[in-house]
Amino acid sequence: HKEIKDSLGFVTAELVKNALKGIAQKPLTLMKLFEEHNDEFKKRVGVDRKKEAHDLYVVSYNHLLAFIRKKYDADDVMLRSLNLRFYEDYELFLRTDRGLQQKTVHQHLYNFKKITKRAFNQGTLRRDPYMKLFPELPPLKSRHLKLEDLEKLMQCQLDRPNLRRARDLFVFSTFTGLCHADLTRLSDEHIEQASDGSLWIHTERQKTGTPECVRLMEIPLKIVEKYKGMDSNGKLLPMLTKESMNRHLKKMSVMCGINRPISFHQARHTFGSIICLSQGIPIETVSKIMGHRHITTTQRYAKVTQDKIDRDVDCLNGIISGRFSLSDIDTAPSPILKDYSQRRVNPSMKQREYITKIMEG
Repeated sequence: HKEIKDSLGFVTAELVKNALKGIAQKPLTLMKLFEEHNDEFKKRVGVDRKKEAHDLYVVSYNHLLAFIRKKYDADDVMLRSLNLRFYEDYELFLRTDRGLQQKTVHQHLYNFKKITKRAFNQGTLRRDPYMKLFPELPPLKSRHLKLEDLEKLMQCQLDRPNLRRARDLFVFSTFTGLCHADLTRLSDEHIEQASDGSLWIHTERQKTGTPECVRLMEIPLKIVEKYKGMDSNGKLLPMLTKESMNRHLKKMSVMCGINRPISFHQARHTFGSIICLSQGIPIETVSKIMGHRHITTTQRYAKVTQDKIDRDVDCLNGIISGRFSLSDIDTAPSPILKDYSQRRVNPSMKQREYITKIMEG
């Protein structure tokens, strides 16, 4: 009883019972518990966990160890010593010493919180000191290409085969919404024909396991025909690695006169924003097509373009025109319409600059 109280600061009947039965006590220090978590996680890789997730926990472990060594000149700290100051100092360390961006800081703090929650769940801590703390997450932004940039990429003349292939695969993803991991697994068995003769891709997202159902439109069909039978493993498309693809796309952005670097995952964002939502496809439909679990994920792609606003407002105007009336107002056409229409036809240079800025976001 005394030993447990000295080490943990509190005693429970279960802890005393386990000690009497010789059951091994759980780690009492932060890094030891983190190491135990990572070892267990590694055993589940390939079963219900991914190697990339384990690698991220290893990076979080190394960041936390570096912080403890700098702050406390030690390799570990007692779990019972954790407090708000420790959390705030660790966050500052990640931002300053490690120079990490907001989203990356959020991920490492989230991993750290999982360890303290584990300590609480196993009875090593009487309460989780960070239960009510939520790492700040930056606003999620849609990373889609502008329509004019997509057209530049599609029309650009490329002389190297690998560049052409990377561009074609990017365009395929742009018109189907399939990410790199799902395209890599795609084969003929995922293609099904509907009763009207159209071809559809039926698969599941590797990331979430949710179903994806995408129609093969004209451009993706041509790309499938172009590369049919070229993959050595019998897959539908001869995929390049994501790293190789991103290198080629970065070069192409310069060659095509696009003033921003391109990554392969932007194709999926472009599908959601430009190909679907901006063309009037309901967000609920887009969510199902892209295999999102929650519609809030799809809302990240819902950056409405000016063309979309114009079409929707014109449609609204047609629907409500003549359906409502206001008493004591002359129904004759107002001369003010003529005044504004002339402004629109002949805008001043200052107005043009202002309108351009608005339309470019």
